[in-house]
Amino acid sequence: MPTQEDHAMPKPQPQPEHFTDEQGQSCVRVRLSRRDACAELYAEDYAALTASGVSPFWFLCWNKRDGVQYVRASVPGDNKRAVARLITGAGKGEQVTHRDGNRLNLRRDNLQVSRCGTASVDCAALLARLAA
Repeated sequence: MPTQEDHAMPKPQPQPEHFTDEQGQSCVRVRLSRRDACAELYAEDYAALTASGVSPFWFLCWNKRDGVQYVRASVPGDNKRAVARLITGAGKGEQVTHRDGNRLNLRRDNLQVSRCGTASVDCAALLARLAA
């Protein structure tokens, strides 16, 4: 049975798995909470996100309108945001798509931003606020 001290202990930081992809790029795999799945992205993007305060605890969500899955993380002083939007700095009205169709592949060169979305948050401005 958990004790009061157990509840007071902070969660251990998840450790991403570092690897080198087929193109020789330094990447990380981030295990998704409560899922047997990992998101993959460039190590420099992961480092930038976590340095700005984005939670290292990521999870998989489904869009209720179209059933599409995507990776989200908590952002300090804000809400939970799609990691692909944070990586690209997608703005209001912009949509991020995955060139290879794999929504767990968050490598920057796999993410494409277009002006056909309905997002109401400017992620570039959000990250700039966090950096200030």
